[in-house]
Amino acid sequence: LKEQTPTVTEATKLFLAKQEQRHLSEFTMRDYRRIVKQLDAEFPTQRLSEITSADLTRFIEKAGHVAGKRSRYIYVKAFVQFCAGKHNSHCNGSAWISPLVLQWQAPKTEAKEVAVYRFDQIIELLKAAKSENVLPHFVFRLFSMMRTEEMKRFTEIHPTITGHPLISIASKRISIGSPGLRLLKIWMEFSRCCSLRCRCASPKTVPRV
Repeated sequence: LKEQTPTVTEATKLFLAKQEQRHLSEFTMRDYRRIVKQLDAEFPTQRLSEITSADLTRFIEKAGHVAGKRSRYIYVKAFVQFCAGKHNSHCNGSAWISPLVLQWQAPKTEAKEVAVYRFDQIIELLKAAKSENVLPHFVFRLFSMMRTEEMKRFTEIHPTITGHPLISIASKRISIGSPGLRLLKIWMEFSRCCSLRCRCASPKTVPRV
């Protein structure tokens, strides 16, 4: 019965407590706290039995770009599975919600042909980026090899290096994997000291990477 299932906010508290017991990284926990906060704001009074597939699809679609939707889907899926009884001792063997309620499907994307810049083109690119005061953005793109959507998600999480939840200057850690990561960390320290920003605000003269 609807009145017998927990509210979304009650369930998110239990879900978050479960994740904290797993001793996950601080960056993963920040993502979990973020999605819990968003779920609480979206469904402040609803019980789990009142949540529909359309509700969850609409919630995921609010993320905007595809990378953000995929990321939100991953965490929502973990929450739904918890509420369906996975590693949830509070359910007592009785699911609060069906795992089938999550029906969002990522749109199909086609891989684009990869183009490689020559060294002289990279130099010109960095010069143009510096003149537009968006050099950190393009250094990020060149050395981290982030895709466009990944970079959008990275800057939407936090627009500056200082205070970014995925960047720790003190521990020299950035939560992305890349062959150029060491060079990127060095650039991070320089950018932070110079108070440079990593967001690129659609410059007209800088070529797109």
